[in-house]
Amino acid sequence: MLAARDLRVTVVGAGPVACLVAIELRKRSFEVSLYERGSDVRLADGARGHSFNLTLTRRGLTSLDEHIVDMLYRNGVVLPQRVIHHVDGTTSCQPYGTDPDLHHLLSIPRGLLHEMLLDEAEKAGARLNFGFECIGVEPGSGSATFVDGGAGIVRTSADLLIGCDGANSIVRHEMFRRGAQMRISQDYVADGFVEIRIPALPDGGHALLDAARDPDRPRHTRHGLHIWPRGEFMLLAQPNVDGSYTAGLWMPLVGGDGEGGERLGWDRVRTPRAVRELFESHFPDVVDLASSYAEDVLQWSPAPLKTVRCDPYHHGRTVLIGDSAHTLVPFFGQGINCSFEDVRTFFAIFDRNLTETETGHDAATALAATLPAYTEWRRPAGEAIADLSLAMASELKDRSGDVAFQARKRLEKELHLRHPGLYVPLYHAVAFTDTPYQDAVARHERHRAVLDELCSRHDPADEVELIIAEYAEAIGRVTPGPRNGRRAAGAGHLVPDPRTGRHVVPGPRTERSVAPAPRVEQHVVPGPQMEQSVAPAPWVEQRVAAGPRAERHLAPGPRAEQGVVPAPSAERRAAVAPGTDLHLDSAQQKELLDVVAARLMDFHEDLSKGNHPAWYRVAAAEPPRAEQRAPRTGTAVATLLDEIFDSALPDGMMHPHPGFMAHVPSGGLFQGAVGEFVARSLNRFAGAWAAAPGFARLEANVIDWFCSLMGYGEGSFGYLTTGGSIANFMALRCALERLPEHQHHRAAVYVSEQGHFSVAKAARLAGIGVGGHRTVPTDGAYRMDLVALREMIERDVRYGTPPACVVATAGTTNTGAVDDLRAVAALCREHGVWFHVDACFGGFFRLTRRGRVLLDGIEEADSIAVDAHKSLFLPHGSSALLVRDKTTLKQAFAIPDAAYIPELSQDDDRPDFMDYGPELTREFRGLTAWLPIKMHGINAFERCLDDKLDLAEDLARRLAAVDGIDIVSRGEPHLPTVALKVRAGDPADANDTAEADRLTERACELICSRGNVYVATSELPHEGHVIRACIMHHQTDAGVIDRFVDDVRWALRRLGEE
Repeated sequence: MLAARDLRVTVVGAGPVACLVAIELRKRSFEVSLYERGSDVRLADGARGHSFNLTLTRRGLTSLDEHIVDMLYRNGVVLPQRVIHHVDGTTSCQPYGTDPDLHHLLSIPRGLLHEMLLDEAEKAGARLNFGFECIGVEPGSGSATFVDGGAGIVRTSADLLIGCDGANSIVRHEMFRRGAQMRISQDYVADGFVEIRIPALPDGGHALLDAARDPDRPRHTRHGLHIWPRGEFMLLAQPNVDGSYTAGLWMPLVGGDGEGGERLGWDRVRTPRAVRELFESHFPDVVDLASSYAEDVLQWSPAPLKTVRCDPYHHGRTVLIGDSAHTLVPFFGQGINCSFEDVRTFFAIFDRNLTETETGHDAATALAATLPAYTEWRRPAGEAIADLSLAMASELKDRSGDVAFQARKRLEKELHLRHPGLYVPLYHAVAFTDTPYQDAVARHERHRAVLDELCSRHDPADEVELIIAEYAEAIGRVTPGPRNGRRAAGAGHLVPDPRTGRHVVPGPRTERSVAPAPRVEQHVVPGPQMEQSVAPAPWVEQRVAAGPRAERHLAPGPRAEQGVVPAPSAERRAAVAPGTDLHLDSAQQKELLDVVAARLMDFHEDLSKGNHPAWYRVAAAEPPRAEQRAPRTGTAVATLLDEIFDSALPDGMMHPHPGFMAHVPSGGLFQGAVGEFVARSLNRFAGAWAAAPGFARLEANVIDWFCSLMGYGEGSFGYLTTGGSIANFMALRCALERLPEHQHHRAAVYVSEQGHFSVAKAARLAGIGVGGHRTVPTDGAYRMDLVALREMIERDVRYGTPPACVVATAGTTNTGAVDDLRAVAALCREHGVWFHVDACFGGFFRLTRRGRVLLDGIEEADSIAVDAHKSLFLPHGSSALLVRDKTTLKQAFAIPDAAYIPELSQDDDRPDFMDYGPELTREFRGLTAWLPIKMHGINAFERCLDDKLDLAEDLARRLAAVDGIDIVSRGEPHLPTVALKVRAGDPADANDTAEADRLTERACELICSRGNVYVATSELPHEGHVIRACIMHHQTDAGVIDRFVDDVRWALRRLGEE
């Protein structure tokens, strides 16, 4: 027989429910390890995103140890009633029960509860593992596979696997895929919500309580859940112990036309003006109390709400507990209470099975018997509370402010006081008793039918006594009792005091065969090892290399002297000679790699020695040879490499050259190319999560890194693209989703005259008409003129042209100028226009201190295009579109499921990339960025970017001192672009200006002819023709700058001689 201490349990997730599970497991001496994809919330600086308070009731509180309950009461606020804010400005109170000391909600910040339970789980001896993303589960055996923060693969095996990984549970998804014959439904409701904060009064008091306080009405001196019911939408507010309120505005995501006129929706409330109009019309008492309400509403996109149901909750050695089994909309406030009751029920069943003396169950056998009993007991409860939560939405938004509804509720409470054994209000039964949800609903349906009939004949406002008497007679028995509900003889389901756990009146137990007690009073005494630091057991983390991981890092650059592969011999070259069999065995593959590696090393060595110029002049008299027909037979690889390296390569621009400064993208880290080679060689399709979950997670990690680097927070996401052009196109498609489809072709897009031409192409691809591209003038620093932008938008609105998107530029190609991003963001919010930033040049400079100043406000953009092949030095084709709200990207590109791809993800946290971009089949792009960043760490990239900024400042200073050269004015700070012009006479003289343009063009030719650097000319509105130097190669150093300055001086001398 196996004792609990001999059994291992893996818990996926480390949220509050997972922690409570771990605490209960450790009380019974199980070995417990929790694996959480996120970081430790106790170490976070602060919460971001949606964090509406939790409301704990007796049902949830009795699952917690008393000392935790005591801490929660000290840090929470008791809510014994609803406080209804009516349209006419009056307020009324609706008590939850008959005794405020017993019948109340406890409002708790979710972060506080989470941190408490993490501490308790750790004290109990559970092992907490953060940064471990579950990518696979074998429910039958209880094993799981995780990707850790270092991208290693961790596999665990256990006697029991518990999925506490929330609404988007991977454990549930894997059970569905792997034989559970599971029924799953996922239904989104029409509403979304945003959070608003009402600050404390200067003296620390609660503003809403103070405003409603009335000594003549005792209920108006107590806290409550504040509700502003407005039909299709509502505002809720819960007090915090610090005097503030956490409020939530709930509204349909999409408005429309209703019987009474326009129906508001989030799509119509996305500008400061619209938010102010909403609050001044419907919530005027909040306007003066929450000065930042408009900013709060617009800070985050509305969070969607969904209900998830499944059956069964178990399969093999795996079980679902909490939101992973049943995800509820929050309108009944029972989500956390239901989940905590899951835990209490599970362990009550286990304890009963373990102590079943007739069969002599050991711990393993008890566990096996517990899983089906748990599903049988909890699944009906989950179904019932899911339905109740959906139904409560209507009550809160509409009926709670209705006079007749309030009269009916008063009648029900009075009936319960008079005859507590004959009538229990539904809310009371759900929140303040341990009656199973489904039983509470069934009993309520029977009793409501009687009460409905009586209320149809009598007025519940004026004929209370008559209705109560007839109800008692109709039910068949009268149980008289005092008006104090706590001492009523028949009050079998009245609650224990949640702060003490003591029942005031013992209630009848349910008659189910496996009856979980409401609280397990006696637990296994933890052993002494619980107080010690427990080292991970060998079975917990069996690390498996994600691939043939090399022990030696790649050389950091082509100048490294180590790692050069010797040229293969003639015999080895023969191994990769042409053949008719397309398959290469392992020996042939290795020989092919050796041959290619040798040529690559030769090239990089020559480049580092200066044996290649920065630019090869294209031979105009000899056009490239065209091959119109594919070869019928093969050619030796060595010969093919000769053609690549000796014929094709030495022609045109040499982007890998450290002196290449003509365009922003250059260099291309060798490590990134290796990452792409590995991805292509493994040939995994990561467009659907189920096809390659480990690789999809790596790519999603890269996207998350990029979002974080741009200042985006929770809820953001993106898509890796081949370039900024596609990223800009995708951004415009997202922007158009805000407009009705029939307006797309008439929409307007605004970009400065210095913005990239790819925006115009993107607009055409997105279906915007030719006349919809607006070119905004720039100021003297070549930044977007905001006065002109405002005028353009307002003019378009007046004439019926819908403004779709403003594209600000974070690094113009000509001068590296950055638009005033924060000001543009404010203007876009004011007019409800999508704000996109083309940060393909400058985006990743946000890593640096100077870059963060320059790119201030970029985090407010709805979308950002970034090119990692520019400011992260990666190979060409490494770009991304990032969005502040993940759902906008999916709305723009998701198409209904294809029949031949049956395993598409229903989990937004495990995305199918095909639903977030225009492509279905594409290469796995994540490794190109993932490998270099993981090898070197992001700090190495920050130092390199800072170095480029320093070199640009040095170049500008030195060239400004050269007689005959003018430098285009550069602000401080600035991206590493330097524009210069040859001076010729008076700039105001047209002839001299034309001559200066000619001399500048000629100087550029002379500079490039020496082969040390390659620069190009461009044209600016004020300065005319200029030579532009972009210092963006990771190997450009002070020596390259010295040679460039020398070449400029030499070119000026040649111009003087000509």
